[in-house]
Amino acid sequence: MQSFHDYHLTGYSVDGQAKEVRLRLEWLSPPSPEIPRPPQILVFLGVQDYLLEHDMGINIVYGIEEVSLEEHVRSNADSFAESSKWGWPRFWLESAEATTSQLRSKGMKCFELSSSYGLSGWVVAASAHASAA
Repeated sequence: MQSFHDYHLTGYSVDGQAKEVRLRLEWLSPPSPEIPRPPQILVFLGVQDYLLEHDMGINIVYGIEEVSLEEHVRSNADSFAESSKWGWPRFWLESAEATTSQLRSKGMKCFELSSSYGLSGWVVAASAHASAA
């Protein structure tokens, strides 16, 4: 996945029926003729669930990267088990091992959004791709 470091995350949308999460990314720093940075839409497809938090209205991306699905599920297992009482995350299956096995069998990946300022979180989805906005 390309680097979105220092892009501003100016908006996002969730389409639960289509299982998509879209992030709108814009380069708001002074433009550089050597490195064009057009606005981008990053689309996550086949979304199983996500967590986006700390939206500040103006959000600066530190990074968006694929991380270990197993490690993500294992490190969040206590939170997932507690929250599953209310149906979230939808993919939780009573244990980290069962959940990871099911997600892997469906070809799922985990993408982590870290920020320098503002919105951060994660998305468990089949794929992600960026295109010019």
